Amino acid sequence: MLLPWIGLYNLNLFIMSDQAGTISCAAQIPIFEHRLIRPSLGRWCEFSAVLLLAIGPFLLNSIHFYRFGTTFFGEQADAGLTFAIIQEITSLLLLGYVLVRRKIHLKDLGLRWSMRGILIGFVLALASYAAYWVAYHFLIAMHDAFWPAVAFTPEPSWPGGRPALLSVVLMCINPFFEELIVRVYLMTEVHALTGSWGLAVVLSTLVQTSYHIYYGWIVMLALAFQFLVFSLFYARKRQAAPLIVAHGYFDLYWVLLGLL
Repeated sequence: MLLPWIGLYNLNLFIMSDQAGTISCAAQIPIFEHRLIRPSLGRWCEFSAVLLLAIGPFLLNSIHFYRFGTTFFGEQADAGLTFAIIQEITSLLLLGYVLVRRKIHLKDLGLRWSMRGILIGFVLALASYAAYWVAYHFLIAMHDAFWPAVAFTPEPSWPGGRPALLSVVLMCINPFFEELIVRVYLMTEVHALTGSWGLAVVLSTLVQTSYHIYYGWIVMLALAFQFLVFSLFYARKRQAAPLIVAHGYFDLYWVLLGLL
């Protein structure tokens, strides 16, 4: 029973005799706290769960469409659009819950609105589309040179007819969904967990590219270069608003294309 008290007494003597600038127990506290907040398995699980719940259904649906030529909803387009809207809203709410629980504000992730951000978004849209256009035509040239007999899916076009109201609603939500989850959250977490912005850029680009397989391989690979421009921009500037604006320009283009 006396051993704990003897140990405490010796520790007290050590602290009191710390006259030569040696490390005291008090100086050890910040190091101990730093160890407590290092990336843990729990954070990896939380990160994986958010991505799986947000992206998983879209990835499976995209693969099904690429393989069988139809989505899980078949000819029921309204049902598919409704599901997509609910899925994206639910995913954004889940992201909000995770950020609130960890006391992180969206502005901490770079979501600040300004006229300058809108203008940067326009320039970013042009730059990313240029990357897509060059990559697409390069891949077409490669296809025609080496695999001319193999059919491929051309650039997507609006299926015809005026877009349904559900399509317009989805197009308004989608830029926030993709850029906040697949770009901002994914890249921020990967950097926090690994310390590498390069890995964050690669993973964000690959994840976003993966669920666009329904366009076919050539268009999907060309889109990867567009997404790469977005990822590089966030890694360099940490600004989310221009990304949402740039993505919104493309979705707006599809809506206007259907209205014309």
